[in-house]
Amino acid sequence: MNIQSLNHITTLLPTNTLIVFSLLSLAILSYWLPSRSQKAVVSRPWFSLLCITLAAAWLFSFVHLLGIIWLVLLGFCLFYSQQLNQAWAKYLLHTCAVILALALALHLLPGFNNPVILPTTTISHDAPTFQLFANLDKAVAGLLILGLLNTTGTNRYLKQLKINGHLIALAILVPLTVGLMMNVIQLDIKIGWITLVFAWINLLFTCIAEEAFFRLLIQAPLAQSLRRIKYSQWIVVSIMGLLFGLAHLGGGLQFAIMAALAGFGFSLVYQRTRSIELTVLTHFGLNIVHFICFTYPLANQ
Repeated sequence: MNIQSLNHITTLLPTNTLIVFSLLSLAILSYWLPSRSQKAVVSRPWFSLLCITLAAAWLFSFVHLLGIIWLVLLGFCLFYSQQLNQAWAKYLLHTCAVILALALALHLLPGFNNPVILPTTTISHDAPTFQLFANLDKAVAGLLILGLLNTTGTNRYLKQLKINGHLIALAILVPLTVGLMMNVIQLDIKIGWITLVFAWINLLFTCIAEEAFFRLLIQAPLAQSLRRIKYSQWIVVSIMGLLFGLAHLGGGLQFAIMAALAGFGFSLVYQRTRSIELTVLTHFGLNIVHFICFTYPLANQ
């Protein structure tokens, strides 16, 4: 990142936005510090930094008391769904966690003021206008899911990257190729300071949150519950692809088909590697290639 790019970003973003979302970025990244293996959640760096982030967000009015209550409820449901022994109680709390996390991701719950990072603009020629938000509710929900549910560890993902690199490449290339064939997107090479802003927001506040939700909160429990069914792995991967496509139906049927293929690829990568890191990398890889090389968010039909 050069000085000119930094000047663009700091000019674009108010100081309070930079403070809060820089703190949130550090909280998310601190999840990967070695000390996260400690048993007590409150002793983990990501939790301490998250509390500081929420205090700053409350001070600058990005979150209100009701928003913090929603996040505490989500954390409660996630944590105790792993601690309780009664199956009915675990199922109830997990269901409540899914509902709360989905509502936060869709910005349906009051108590949050998510700032606009990029105002309404046209990223690509012959493409709809686009706005980029920094979504505190969605990002914090993703961090809570990641911090409280991910038990697979992070020490094997480099080895898995070598083994499954071809699968990751296909998961990125196939949806983009199909999207190009359906004219959902068109070739449009572009790069600049705006790409840096998009990469920051998309990786930390979108890809990590969405993969935590789909893989840890939905796919892993679904795979466990269907494990005795023949071809259960393919059933789970197909369901997850369909769900990811439905989540993007707002962009139109063809865009949803492209998203379903992407969701199928992401879920297959997670199934093969059991690595949330590689799944996030695949998701971000597709998004950043889409942003740099093709019309974004999609071509006008």
